[in-house]
Amino acid sequence: MKLGLFISIILIAITLLGGCAGKQPVSPTQSPSPAGEQDQVIYGKIYPGEEKTHEVIVGNVTGVSFELKWMVHELGLSLTTPSGQPYTICGYSGGTCGGTESSCIIADPEPGKWIVHVKALQVPQSGKDYLLLVSFGRYINFSLFVYPLMYKPGEPIRITAGSSPRTGGPGLDEGTTEVIKVVSVAADIVTPGNVTERLILYDDGHRGDFQAGDGGYTNVFTDTSSPGIYGISITASGTINGVKFQKRDATLVLVSAPPDLSVDAYDIVFSDDNPYDGESITITATIHNIGKGDAPNAKIWFYYDQRWSGDIAIPFVDVPAGGAVEVKAWWVAKAGDHNIYVDAINQCTIDEQNLSNNEAHRAIHVSTDMEQ
Repeated sequence: MKLGLFISIILIAITLLGGCAGKQPVSPTQSPSPAGEQDQVIYGKIYPGEEKTHEVIVGNVTGVSFELKWMVHELGLSLTTPSGQPYTICGYSGGTCGGTESSCIIADPEPGKWIVHVKALQVPQSGKDYLLLVSFGRYINFSLFVYPLMYKPGEPIRITAGSSPRTGGPGLDEGTTEVIKVVSVAADIVTPGNVTERLILYDDGHRGDFQAGDGGYTNVFTDTSSPGIYGISITASGTINGVKFQKRDATLVLVSAPPDLSVDAYDIVFSDDNPYDGESITITATIHNIGKGDAPNAKIWFYYDQRWSGDIAIPFVDVPAGGAVEVKAWWVAKAGDHNIYVDAINQCTIDEQNLSNNEAHRAIHVSTDMEQ
């Protein structure tokens, strides 16, 4: 299979997965900056209420990009220029789950020390891993591709790097094609235990590579026994239109056992078991996770009688492995006999193996004025 077809299949699959899988960010790759300045990959972890800062020295380059990447929840990215001015013109891509990215791309940046601010906007108590990719120079069409972004322990991760099937772009005239000759591509994998392992990627038709000589460099990482976040970065060296380059790109991958969300009828409690028509009552549901993996940003769907037409509320919660979380919704009661349903939907990690215990309901009678 040609690399262009393979990458096209990846991008179509990500699009179809929508919010759950999010969009696999294809990092804007850059040409080399002047000597002494190379692309940087910085890993970090942030906790609720925190703001982390990173200092980056920028020289006389044509452009610089700051890309913040994480999985699930929400982080904020902003910059301070060397002259002390705030810079907040940053883009955002991604969905409820999967690879999420905020990026600031700056042409002709002010030389000097830039301060990168990473802010925890919605982060669990256990913290949130992130990576910051700093790239210098103009756009080069060579990127890292890892799909999917979530794996079970022991499941191999296929790592590919190459050019996407496109021409033009920042720094290129539309319709022109860059001639990229790659000398070497290496992947560095940072495990949850903070151990870095290196893999050489090959374009030889082996080690997970679909076809020799198609421009896609691949290898398979198999040491995924430990659950947690893995940081994967590549360093590519070669020439582009005869000019030497060294380029980095990076992403995060989650390795986790599947969760098992569970709710039963006795887990659903009403603030008033016999409300009257028009009364606002509180519905409390206790959501359990009896699996071995966390369920971040699980969707809890409250509705009465029929989904969609009877929607009450759809909050999102983190349910840790072996734990339980109370979730509340408020409902203006409607006269008659109803069933109140609660459906716990795992959407941001490894698929559950047991879906039979994810939904429960309780009956409730709402009195009319004449019954009062």
